[in-house]
Amino acid sequence: MTILGFFLTRFSGAAIMANADTNSSVKTGEKIITAGLFIQILFFGVFIFTPLMFHTRINKSPTSNLSQDHIPWRKHIWALYVASGFIMVRSTFRVIEYIEGMDGYLVSNEIFLYIFDAALMLCVVVISNVVHPSEINTLFKGGKITQRCLGCTPLCRDLSKYNFFMGTSQ
Repeated sequence: MTILGFFLTRFSGAAIMANADTNSSVKTGEKIITAGLFIQILFFGVFIFTPLMFHTRINKSPTSNLSQDHIPWRKHIWALYVASGFIMVRSTFRVIEYIEGMDGYLVSNEIFLYIFDAALMLCVVVISNVVHPSEINTLFKGGKITQRCLGCTPLCRDLSKYNFFMGTSQ
């Protein structure tokens, strides 16, 4: 077992709470989990900030290839924003849930788990399937339909007409 693996299995918030024989051990575990959730929100905020900066800069000075209408990058970046928003709401819900503790209102009412956890993740999955990232793979392969893209979306059917990196039709 690695040192990190040992640390995570022995001293993680969940392990402390599972092996807790005193109330202070449970509180320590909850504090570790809550701190980890805050760190998750912080890093996910940085993740969201990165495409936002790209989007802002590319709108200020677009390249000739990205300004073409047949390249669907805007659709994908907006799908990323919406999915990231759902994930951020879910993460915030989890932080509030742990701050309230095991006797809190959110933990004791299961409907909030369905709304702020399951429903939001279902929305993320649906968005990722409707605006499928394989379209970007197809663009990176020069606009040719690959074995994995068998014409399942209108974009996949039309991509074979274009050479995206040269900006010309075939």
